Amino acid sequence: MTAHLEAMPIYSAYNVPLVEGITFTDRSMAQQHMRDDCNINNIIKRLTRKDVQNLQQTIGEFGDISEAPMDYNEAVNLINSMDELFLELPSHVRERFNNNPYDLQVFLEDPNNLQEAYSMGFLQPQEAEGVSPSEGDTHKGVPKEAESDHPAT
Repeated sequence: MTAHLEAMPIYSAYNVPLVEGITFTDRSMAQQHMRDDCNINNIIKRLTRKDVQNLQQTIGEFGDISEAPMDYNEAVNLINSMDELFLELPSHVRERFNNNPYDLQVFLEDPNNLQEAYSMGFLQPQEAEGVSPSEGDTHKGVPKEAESDHPAT
């Protein structure tokens, strides 16, 4: 009994097997009515004709982010350290800012609050006279009024 053996093909870079691929029979869910708006050639044509109305609908925001955290982990660590510093403040100071570090930040960034920030001990005398709190270290430890008037809780 001899079995009829077919020769197995040998594939190489020059003899690639035929792959039939995938055939999709369902209706496409892509939104074809936006096809022309997304075509890069049409976008370039609009730019060359100075038709930039649709491109100018979103106003960009620019800022110096050179000192911003570089990744998610660094940002979370920064937030956690700021929360820890805020929790080291006496309870009556935290209560003044609704127990929210963000409210303290907004308070310190407002130039109208420089004298109050100085009286609370957040700023040194030279900082209260004209340097904005965001330019230097605004947290100098526990505010002076907090040390003398109220015990830490």
